[in-house]
This record gives sequence, C-alpha cells and structure tokens, in this order.
Amino acid sequence: EQGKLVRITRKAGDLVPLTRQIIDTMVSNRLSRMKDPAARQMWQRFFQEMPFPKTLPAFSDFLVDSPGNLWVSDYHASNTAQLHWTVFDKGGRLLGNVETPPGFLVHEIGNDYVLGSMRDEVDVERVVMFRLVKPASA
Repeated sequence: EQGKLVRITRKAGDLVPLTRQIIDTMVSNRLSRMKDPAARQMWQRFFQEMPFPKTLPAFSDFLVDSPGNLWVSDYHASNTAQLHWTVFDKGGRLLGNVETPPGFLVHEIGNDYVLGSMRDEVDVERVVMFRLVKPASA
C-alpha cells in the first residue's frame, strides 16, 4: 500500500491542554542548558513570540513490534517519566495498554518481550529485557 492511506486508528480520550505553566517549564529547561548568553537571549525572544498550540500532542512515539502490532506512547516531554503505551493490532483493534518504567528506552518489541536500555543510579547505561505477559484469549 505504498503511499496510500490504509487506515486511521484512534484512541478515545481528551487532549491535554497546554498551559502557560507547562510552556514556561519547557522554555526554562531549554534555556538553562544554553551556555552562550547571546544565544539564550535570542531563543528567549523567539519563545516569547512563538505561537503555541492549545493542547499537548496526542502521542510521542510509535513503534511496530515483531508480530506487526502498533505501539503508541502517550505524549511525554522526557524519557524520565513512566511511559504509557496503547497497543493496536494490524487491523487497528485495541489490544491493550502497557507501561514501561521511567527512563526505559525501547529498542525492540518481540512477541513476548520488550528489549531496551536504561541508566542506573550512577548513570551507567544497561540493557534490560522485560517479559510481556498477555491476557488469555477469550
């Protein structure tokens, strides 16, 4: 189906409003990482003039697992939050929800596992595998 719309898959739910507090926190975090004062000042002006949407994005990431299911993560501003994934089968039918731990970066999803990496308390990256436990078929 190269280049043709095959399906629109949606999850019921309300979009999260983008508040001034969320914008200010995001801008402050970005500006605090800039070392050059002139660049920081330029970006600060840019952010002050930039129009922002009324809501946060509906999702951050989407991945396809080895059986062909679509995994869609709720919007998250950083990898430090616990991620909530909604999983759909090839036909767009909701299969369920999966949560991954804070800081866990997914690299591969198999039929019965999720493989990824995360940093420990001393900032050493390590490979981690979690088993997927699926409900019995009805």
